[in-house]
Amino acid sequence: MKIERLSLGCKSLDDLLGGGLEYGVITNFYGEAGSGKSNLALIATKNVVAAGKKVIFIDTEGSYSIERINQISKAPEKVNSNTTLLEPMNFNEQHKMILELSKKISKEIGLVVLDSLVALYRIAMGPDTFEDTNRKLAAQLLELSKIARENKIPVLVTTQVYSDFNGTTGDVVLVSKDIAKYWSKCLVKLEKGPKNLRKAQLTRHRSRPEGLETNFFIVETGVESRESEHDRLF
Repeated sequence: MKIERLSLGCKSLDDLLGGGLEYGVITNFYGEAGSGKSNLALIATKNVVAAGKKVIFIDTEGSYSIERINQISKAPEKVNSNTTLLEPMNFNEQHKMILELSKKISKEIGLVVLDSLVALYRIAMGPDTFEDTNRKLAAQLLELSKIARENKIPVLVTTQVYSDFNGTTGDVVLVSKDIAKYWSKCLVKLEKGPKNLRKAQLTRHRSRPEGLETNFFIVETGVESRESEHDRLF
């Protein structure tokens, strides 16, 4: 059975993912600020609208950029008019929006984006709210997973990271750790390189080997691959 996927329009990234974002599951792009998470979310949004579908974009940190849409799309007005933009101001608003999200899902919806999953979560987290905040985040991811599976659409979330100085590798760790990992069937770690060069590494996938990686470039019109020795800087 062929698995349906959403192309990101970048050969190196699509090849890494086995053709693009898988329908029916949550794909999670995680990495430091400026690593390309929001760019990929906007590009996926543009591609879905170009294919004749609509998008629900939950923006928790002002990442939905009209200026960037104008750069990457030949029909920016069409992208904006076919994107339902939800902007929660705090984690409780985010929680309510996601738990009520199924009411907004129709056959016209081809993608749900949550950028970022944990921006408001981090603000809400504290010694007295730890258990309740984690419980709500898990409930949100459960709901997003159900929406992806029942409607056979991709759900794309982005997640911030922090450096694990106490760990054995000193690597970055997803904010929320195991909660986001558990519900994300595809995890892609993004890293910044010189100038516009970025690296994407597959750290979890249902049908692709973990550890696969590729380079890509963020350019004015979106993202692109470049195959040369000069580009292999990681």
